Formats: sequence, structure tokens, C-alpha cells
Amino acid sequence: MIKIIIKNTQDIQTHGAQFESIEIAQPWIDQCIATNSWGESAYTEIIPAKEAVLDENGVEIEPAVPQQFIEHPAEYTIEIVDITAEVEQAGINAESLAYLASTDWMVIRAQETGVPVPAEILAERQAARERIVK
Repeated sequence: MIKIIIKNTQDIQTHGAQFESIEIAQPWIDQCIATNSWGESAYTEIIPAKEAVLDENGVEIEPAVPQQFIEHPAEYTIEIVDITAEVEQAGINAESLAYLASTDWMVIRAQETGVPVPAEILAERQAARERIVK
């Protein structure tokens, strides 16, 4: 699982998306670049060469200018972040929280009536809490 983060030249995120893989994300990235969805892509401006300008006596009045290439950076950056571990941890967190919620009634019953919570439930509740990462 990957997250695509698009930032402008001020390093502020302007766009983003999540995909299963870079292969699935690539058509979206290509389309956004082709349509300038995030701003101008990097490009090279070519300024053509100019020949010297001579007066009627052959004296140079304007010098020759060689061809120039001016590099213009993109107006955005693309970051690709692997979020596989985060997504997996979110699933573990959800599963653990669901287990805790499903056994909360036993803890409440123990507090209200004194009926003890089975030891294996207490152990699994503790294990569930330990699996949760924020």
C-alpha cells in the first residue's frame, strides 16, 4: 500500500491519494502530470542563438548570442510513501479495540456485581491493549 503526496513549491501538500501499488498509481500520476493538475511540470526553455549584427562596413554592432537553455523546475514534488505497515497496524488496532468492546460488559459486570472476569479473558484483554499502537 502506498500513499502519493503532492506538495507545491512552498512544501504544502495540495493533493494526495492511496493505492495498492505504484503500478496502479502510475496511470493516475501520468494523467495528472499530462493535464498540469498540480501545476507546471519541469521543462527546459530553449532560447535560439542570434547571429551577430553588422553595420554596412562589417563592424559588429550587436554581438552573437549562443543558444541558451533555461531549466524551469516543476511547480510541485511527488512523494511516494510505503504505508503498508501503517495500514496493517490500523487493522490490528481495530481488531483489538473490537475485542475490548465486546468484553467490556464482563468488566462492568465484575465492578457492579462482583462476578469475576475469567482469567483468560483478562489475559486476552491485556494482550489486545498491548497490540494497540497509536
